Amino acid sequence: MGLNRAIFKLGKSVNLDSDNGKEAFGLKFTEDNVRAVVEYGEEIQAQKKPTRNKKYYRLDISDIKRDVLHEVGSDTWIESLKNQVRIRYAIFCKKRPCYKS
Repeated sequence: MGLNRAIFKLGKSVNLDSDNGKEAFGLKFTEDNVRAVVEYGEEIQAQKKPTRNKKYYRLDISDIKRDVLHEVGSDTWIESLKNQVRIRYAIFCKKRPCYKS
């Protein structure tokens, strides 16, 4: 539930594509879909897709909420993002810069 909460703080709709190199699937769901799963036991069905024969994972969040749109791109948000990248990916950044300032 933690990931769902984080996703739905950003937007209302999700498209997830995953490929392990042998099998691939796509999954579309909304906040209402997840609520129906929790409250009524409904299911969210993934759709099988053709594989790209390589590992791939993509999570698209759409219908972004107004307060998020307002914050994204602000100086505070950009600095926070840079700091989080430094913390999480420091080992990789030591070899080469992760981003340009």
